[in-house]
Formats: sequence, structure tokens, C-alpha cells
Amino acid sequence: MKIIIAGAGEVGFHLAKLLSFESQDITLIDTNRESLSYADTHLDIRVVRGDATSISVLKDAQVSKT
Repeated sequence: MKIIIAGAGEVGFHLAKLLSFESQDITLIDTNRESLSYADTHLDIRVVRGDATSISVLKDAQVSKT
């Protein structure tokens, strides 16, 4: 299943971690470069830097396929 999570804070990171352990296809969106970098190096997920309310960012995250 393809899942998009908006926000790489405590809750978003934890949710991404749990779902990635279940071999889900996770995309994490956030504006904070450090949070995304940490998630990218510690989890097997895709990260997208940007505002999750932006149509162009959601297109980059392939929201139409989720």
C-alpha cells in the first residue's frame, strides 16, 4: 500500500517507522530539511521536502497513486 504522511515530527516519524517495518510504501513530506534527512537515513522510505498543502508537492509525492 502507498501511504503519504504529512509531517516529519515526532508523530509522523513514529508512524512512518511503524509502517515501514510492515513493508508499506511510505512517502514523508515536511519542510524541515533536518527532520527529513534523519528519516531518510534511518528508515526505508521516500522523503519529499515541501509544504504538504501544495499541489505541486503532492504531485511530486505521487498522491494520485496513493
